[in-house]
Amino acid sequence: MLCEKAIYSFDDKYDNFRLAFDQLDIEAWKPKKVLLLGLGLASVPYLMEHKYRNPAHFVAVEIDDEIIRLAQKYTLDKMSSSFEIYNVDAADFIKFNNESFDLIAVDIFAEDIIPDKFKLADFVKELKDRLNPEGLVMYNQFALTSEDVKGSESFKEIFLNVFKEGTHRKVRNNMMLFSHSRHFKISNQ
Repeated sequence: MLCEKAIYSFDDKYDNFRLAFDQLDIEAWKPKKVLLLGLGLASVPYLMEHKYRNPAHFVAVEIDDEIIRLAQKYTLDKMSSSFEIYNVDAADFIKFNNESFDLIAVDIFAEDIIPDKFKLADFVKELKDRLNPEGLVMYNQFALTSEDVKGSESFKEIFLNVFKEGTHRKVRNNMMLFSHSRHFKISNQ
């Protein structure tokens, strides 16, 4: 079910997460258990393992079985990290899975839209409940058009109401939300 409006990154070409990761001190932090809500072509784990030298155990949740197939074909075979892949809805997974994670990367789009159920306070609270004490949520959202920016700003309020120490960074045409800034190289940017 490849979407014509969707943008699929490849290997280390995913600027949104690469530029966000550049701001984090991954070498000192070393997240070992990572939840990916939205696998895409597995650029996030590829970046972590190959660019930031941080292999981890990845639990990937992707609703589109064709995207899983493509990730396995083009990316996952180039990696030494361990993977669990679930072909389910991310909202259901986060509600019923009780594991804790060092990093939760949220990159969920239906074409170029984040479905409303992933922008609710209840969903963000469930993310918080799945974090290890020093864990970090990174939530990617579009901020290209004025409508995108308005929606991102609205959701940012919800996110920061749950994550009181949260912050955000503009990353090209996206806004990346972070549950806190403790793992940033420089936290007062």
